[in-house]
Amino acid sequence: MHPILAHIHAIESGDERSAALGEFLGLGRGAPLAALERATTDETFAFYLVMSRNNPHALTRLLAPYAADAAPIAAPARPSPPPADVSSATLLRKAGGALTRWMASGFATVTDEAFERRFRACEACENLVEAPSTALYRIALTRASDRRICSACGCAAARKARLATEHCPAPMPDDPAVNRWGERFP
Repeated sequence: MHPILAHIHAIESGDERSAALGEFLGLGRGAPLAALERATTDETFAFYLVMSRNNPHALTRLLAPYAADAAPIAAPARPSPPPADVSSATLLRKAGGALTRWMASGFATVTDEAFERRFRACEACENLVEAPSTALYRIALTRASDRRICSACGCAAARKARLATEHCPAPMPDDPAVNRWGERFP
């Protein structure tokens, strides 16, 4: 289990657990304790819960079964780039992992049809934003024809959609079992 979720789960008061989980997820209010309980026994759910931090659209989908009486999670007027606490080192580590997976696959790419389907989904997604003006993105996107990134993961969307080894991290609004590309989560 994610160490922060384990720490929150250990808090004695239910109200304090709910508040701590809501704060960790960026909800601005308490979170359903049933979601925390599921995250303690379901590693996949815990992973997607943590990956959806500060993403109101994804959190709404993930927490909906546990918060039937709760108010909807307020969405920001415009999605923002990856949170400031995502360092260049973290982004480089993620890019290194993606490159390693891609090399191990023999540099496998998806078909043109699959790329078009994936990238059309990216273009329709609220997480597709202009890359922030940081040195890392200026270097990484120097030769890119599309300079937009996914605010859910920080990746260059057009490049990620081309790689057979990569997956969209955001759940489909009407079916959290599949991602925005319409593919099952790995």
